[in-house]
Amino acid sequence: MHVAVVRHGGSWKSRFARDSFFSPLIRWRKQILELGIKIDFVTLERARSGSWDVLLIDESALPRAGDQLLECLSVLRHRANRLVWLDTTDSSGDTQFQVLEVVDLYTKRHLLKDTSVYSHPPITVNLFETYYESLLKDLGIPYQTPIDNPLEIKHALAPHDIARIRLSWTFAYTDVEARNRWLQMARNLKGGYPSADQAACKNPLDEVGAFFTSQASDIRGVVRKIALDQARVHGWKTLKGKVSTRSYLQSLSSVGSVVSPFGHGEMTYRDFEVAWFGSLLFKPSVEHLYTFPNLLKPWETYIPLSWNPQLWGPEVKEGSNHENAKQIRDSLHAWSSSMGSDSSRDAFIAHFHRCIILSKKCGLCEMPE
Repeated sequence: MHVAVVRHGGSWKSRFARDSFFSPLIRWRKQILELGIKIDFVTLERARSGSWDVLLIDESALPRAGDQLLECLSVLRHRANRLVWLDTTDSSGDTQFQVLEVVDLYTKRHLLKDTSVYSHPPITVNLFETYYESLLKDLGIPYQTPIDNPLEIKHALAPHDIARIRLSWTFAYTDVEARNRWLQMARNLKGGYPSADQAACKNPLDEVGAFFTSQASDIRGVVRKIALDQARVHGWKTLKGKVSTRSYLQSLSSVGSVVSPFGHGEMTYRDFEVAWFGSLLFKPSVEHLYTFPNLLKPWETYIPLSWNPQLWGPEVKEGSNHENAKQIRDSLHAWSSSMGSDSSRDAFIAHFHRCIILSKKCGLCEMPE
């Protein structure tokens, strides 16, 4: 079976490609080939001129305008037996469901467990942004919702459309590929850098860091400003202005617990960086999501917080003193070092093969039959 991944730039040999969403396909391409699946990374131009069994289409490789997008997909429809759309946006609420008019399968990194939400327009499916808009209104904080909201579903999805949606995979696999470079940089930090295990033993859990900024101009920045105000009230460590990557890493190594708010999406790179450093992770609950693999499990690998950052102070204090806090911290760190293992590789390949290439269910992700 010949599978082509259509992405901007085509080649998988650049550092950007190896550190991207596609890194597990590159890292384990030889094992995938053993299943009879040959993967090529191609430009849009090459995809239009070739003949393929399956085209996996990175959403960033095609034009964003609706008519141009569907026209381009219609051309690709004649070049492959199956079209699979790869929605690589961060949030469960950023969707491009209009492509279901043409493609056979729609895949996304994070999906809402309540798929009925996708069937009742006109609604905004970015649940945490909807929540924050209501919160800011209650607090009397002015915020103007964009008039043309790209997150709004204009038409309901029929049941047969929802049945054509699958999970892809989180960017935790990307971090596996980048991990050695990050740790190499960390070892060269001024004053030396302890291993994650040493850092976890060295730093008390009640030493809390909130290492994020509020510079974003969207609702994310407004809510993060509220969170940073709470951080200062409760004496958590914060960043001072724009800092270098080294300073950021040094900050992560200096605390026992880290608060990680939502970013563009519910899961962020910071979640995985905290795992590397062996710290205890606090973040707003992500129990509303399906992800593969399911790494963030409340009270198992992270301590869930309310979505309202004004409540985080007492929640973090209680979590730091929880009887299982150290076990939760250690469980988070354990999977950060196991993502590149043979069992992790085999699970990814089985999921990729059955859920995405064959459009069946792999039995490894949590999405219901």
